[in-house]
Amino acid sequence: MRPLVQRPIDKRRRWIGLFFLIASAAMLTWGSTWLAPYLKGTTYLFYWLVCFLFTILAMGTALLDMWVIRSRARQERKALAVEVFKRTPVSNRQSDPPASANHRNESDSETVE
Repeated sequence: MRPLVQRPIDKRRRWIGLFFLIASAAMLTWGSTWLAPYLKGTTYLFYWLVCFLFTILAMGTALLDMWVIRSRARQERKALAVEVFKRTPVSNRQSDPPASANHRNESDSETVE
């Protein structure tokens, strides 16, 4: 299976998501170590709300990227199915599916007396 073509907007979205992820991880590390003595009261609350915001943005960007990639893959699958159907010779196409073993045809409806 060939990989999906990556567009410039995909690269930009992934870099932005990576930035949000790195910012939230850095804030988590710094807030737990070096900045712990300085974060008091409303500063503490504001700092961790910003860290939470970066975390939510990173997750939202990842979900958006997943949605875009899945929808693009779905579109490419549909386009491939149409292309394969167009290339299939008409003589190989079956208009009606074969009758199953449990389904009786009209010609099989003879009665035994």
